[in-house]
Amino acid sequence: MTDTALLDEFKKLTVNELKDELAWRSYQKYFELVYPDMTMYPHTKYLCSLLQKIADGEQHFYIISCPPQHGKSLTITKTFPSYYLMRHPEKHVMITAYSQDLYSQFAESNRRLFSLWSQRVPDADHALRVGKNTAQQFNIVDHRGGFYATSILGGATGMSADLLIVDDPIKNAEEAGSPTIKDKIWNEWLLTFKPRLQRGGSVIVIMTRWQQDDLAGRLLDNS
Repeated sequence: MTDTALLDEFKKLTVNELKDELAWRSYQKYFELVYPDMTMYPHTKYLCSLLQKIADGEQHFYIISCPPQHGKSLTITKTFPSYYLMRHPEKHVMITAYSQDLYSQFAESNRRLFSLWSQRVPDADHALRVGKNTAQQFNIVDHRGGFYATSILGGATGMSADLLIVDDPIKNAEEAGSPTIKDKIWNEWLLTFKPRLQRGGSVIVIMTRWQQDDLAGRLLDNS
């Protein structure tokens, strides 16, 4: 479709329909639609632009590290999987964090957003609906895709991931300084999570850096 033809189609839409249409074309617009009161700081827009590449089908491996309270988890882990699954309902998203409380928050946020907004996906063959639904997992009715969340040491037997997000694999600075904990997390990455990644899949690692040889450091050293 040419730009002129696309503009003509947009002119036929109501304001709300136009917002919906733009949201499915741009993750930033979706994020703004979901959180209308959020301030879109430059780093937030930049994160949205990185996530857009994955939503558009590109394969990427991102390591995100910036100070606490900068909206990393909100912009990425709590929101992006819902958008990704609406764009790609045949794909699988896996999220892992240091605790059940944390990954359960991520799961609930994405389940809620998917349920609220998937009914407004333009030009969908039929409504996207949540099927099997537990505290850590949901799938999509009439599609192969779904969402799964687990702890970094909790395992992921039988699961696969087209998008794997590791968010806060270490609880605090004390754990970050433990050689035993660092080795456990690295082994879980090698033996549990990396093998679950499907061909062409993307990875996002979000963490505070306390140590040079943490998960992010070892990933960089082995890249």
